[in-house]
Order: sequence, then C-alpha cells, then structure tokens
Amino acid sequence: MSSRPKRKGTVSNSTEQPGHLSKNHPSNSSPDIGNQSSDLNMRLTQTQQELEAVKANLRDEISRKVSDRIKNQLPHSAESMISDVYDSLMVEYSPKFDFIEKQLKSLKNSFMILEERVKKIESRLDDIEQENRLDSLIFSGVKQAPGADVKSCINNIISDKMGVQVYVSELTKVYRFTLPENPTRPDMIAPVLAQFSSKDVARKVFAAKSKLAKSGIFVSESLTKKRREILQLARDRLGNHNVWSDHGRIFARSGNDARTRRLWSCDDI
Repeated sequence: MSSRPKRKGTVSNSTEQPGHLSKNHPSNSSPDIGNQSSDLNMRLTQTQQELEAVKANLRDEISRKVSDRIKNQLPHSAESMISDVYDSLMVEYSPKFDFIEKQLKSLKNSFMILEERVKKIESRLDDIEQENRLDSLIFSGVKQAPGADVKSCINNIISDKMGVQVYVSELTKVYRFTLPENPTRPDMIAPVLAQFSSKDVARKVFAAKSKLAKSGIFVSESLTKKRREILQLARDRLGNHNVWSDHGRIFARSGNDARTRRLWSCDDI
C-alpha cells in the first residue's frame, strides 16, 4: 500500500455494537423520531379508551333508566312499555352518542395522518443516516494476531488481497466491534468497521470485494438498522446469493424470471 503524509485522524478501539458507528459519526445526530411516534400513539390510544369508557357508562345509565321506568309503568303492556322507554331514552341520549362517535372518527383520522407523517420523517432520516454511512465498510472474518494493529490488518487486506491502492491518510478510522458472549460459538470473530476519507474511496474498495472469494473474509456496506433487518430477512427467505446491497439500497432476485427488484421494506420480500 502506498503512503504519503497522514492527515489528521486517529484510530479508535471502540467497543460499540455491530452496525453502529462511533458517537461522533454524523448519523447519530438524528432526533429520536421513534420515541415521539410511540408517545403520540400512546396518547391517542388513551384518549380513544376514555371516549369508549364514556360510551360504556352511557349504556349502563340507559340500562338502569330502562329498568326503573319499566317498574313504574305497570298500566302499559310490557311490549309497549319497553318501546316507549327506549324511544324516550334514544331522544335523550342520541346527541351524546353522535358526539362521541364524531370524536372517535376525528381521532382516528388524525392518528392516520400523523402516523403517515411520522413514517415519511423516519424514512427521510433513514436515508440521511445511510448517506452518512457510505464512506464506511464492514470487514467480516478478519483474524488478528495478539498485539497486532487492526488498522494494519485492514491495510494489508485492501492492498495485498484486494489489489486496491489506498493511501494511509484515506483510511481514517478502523475499529473492531465487541460481540456479546456466545458459549455455542466461542471462536466467532467480531467484524471490523473501516471508515474512509470519502465515499469514492470506500466505493473503490467495495467494488473489489469479489477478490476475497474463498479467503474467508467478506466486505459489506455499513447499513442502517432498518436496512440490515430487511437484508437479513430477505437472505433468510431467498438465499444469500439472491440478495445484496448497493449504495445502501437492498436488491433481490426471486422467481423463474430472476428479475432484480428493490426492497424498500420487509413487506416487499
């Protein structure tokens, strides 16, 4: 690998979980829209439950009044008496029921509108986060000798195994994730995140990933949590070779025609 004077930049041995960038990465500055959506949903649901409780109380009150009036109207026949009581109570309580029904309908419509807006905001934030991740790649299966520097390992893989020329200053940050303990797979190797000086450099390295075939090392894009879930579910259902990512977008092939289609959500699988 070629070298030239290094730009400012340090290497971190962070212990972040797989799929998450460091705390200084731009993608982590997005507001927590998911919590806001959950809070809104909870408040609307609570209001709807309160209105339903009012309706139930009105029904109980009507039942009590029906019972009382039946007892007090002995001169009439049972059928006529019940009909008269029902008609009088409907006249009395119908406006209240109409009001509650309108309020419930209005709440449901408002919730649907707000829910759609939240989805659009979440989608836009996911796009922004993914755009910020395009300068990073995930290297899986990278073994590291005791005392060896993980950045040097990645440097050697890129230059020697992938045949890509990347300057030292263009590999700005490298760190290995920390995996939770797994007694069934104690030899599992934690992936390594490599962040480059630009998206173009990362793209150049990613384009040469096929040269690592049969080496036990795999290179993938750094995807958002949402896109990782789509990718994993699609691979579970369609097979690893039929699902891939490109520029942060998830694609799949399935069926006899083997046409390529983009997966926007898990529902598209």
